[in-house]
Amino acid sequence: MIAAALEASTREASLALTVEGQMYKQHLQGTRVHASDMVPCLADLCKQASIHPRQLEVLVLGLGPGSFTGLRVATATALGLSRGTGAQLVGIPSHEALAWNYLESNRNHEQVMVLQDARGGGLQYSHYQWAEGLPEVLCPPTRIACELASELLPQGVPLLTDDAGLAAAGWSQSDEAQVVGGVLPEASSVLRLGLEHFQRNGPTPTERLRPLYLAAFVPKVRAR
Repeated sequence: MIAAALEASTREASLALTVEGQMYKQHLQGTRVHASDMVPCLADLCKQASIHPRQLEVLVLGLGPGSFTGLRVATATALGLSRGTGAQLVGIPSHEALAWNYLESNRNHEQVMVLQDARGGGLQYSHYQWAEGLPEVLCPPTRIACELASELLPQGVPLLTDDAGLAAAGWSQSDEAQVVGGVLPEASSVLRLGLEHFQRNGPTPTERLRPLYLAAFVPKVRAR
């Protein structure tokens, strides 16, 4: 199978391509413009794999939660590529891909949480447990206030986050024994989980391929 994934819920977006089991990956630096760079990067991956983009059979999209701009760009790109190539679409919450990647490689843990800086004094939190080879949702991605993190998050469960999430919660890796820091959503994990969902459930209906926003978008005026 030939399949690709787009993951742009953070500033460091990533892409992944698998061709008959061989994985190709590429990251976009936070300084790059996702709207103009995402398609050329995918074309570059296809070139590395010696295939044409029209050969894509499945395209997996990380739905977030996360960056408003990144998720909108990735969603529009995925819909356009699907129309142009005929690839079937699968949407996966980015938090779910993080949880699945961790639980699959740490079978001694049955549950895991994901925490992400939502900015504006908020955090994005979700909770999963391992069930029949997939992460079962105990708490879907939810926005909570930073100051309530210690009070609301279950104790004794591994917590996946990055430096920004730790800072927003006011923690450090040394403060919380169960914290696994430096973790960001990866297109390769989104791709592998998306293909698992595709094999079990088929493609995602187009009307469900929407960015997972946990707060209303508030436009900001930038000084010129």
